[in-house]
Amino acid sequence: MPTLVARLRAGVCNRGRTLCLRYAFNERPLRKVIARVFEDNDASMRVLEKLGFGRRDGSGTTITSADRA
Repeated sequence: MPTLVARLRAGVCNRGRTLCLRYAFNERPLRKVIARVFEDNDASMRVLEKLGFGRRDGSGTTITSADRA
């Protein structure tokens, strides 16, 4: 059985977030999805940026959003 770290490095988060965005924009009438990430969580920020989210610094967290294409 693979360890949790190995599973996280295998793209599980990226795939899950991709499916969530696809559902939000294709199955629901959403125009924007917003994610809040702690500023020191670089791995999550990289995943969100790959999915088209942009950064907006806040107090203690970084808020990102993806718009419907």
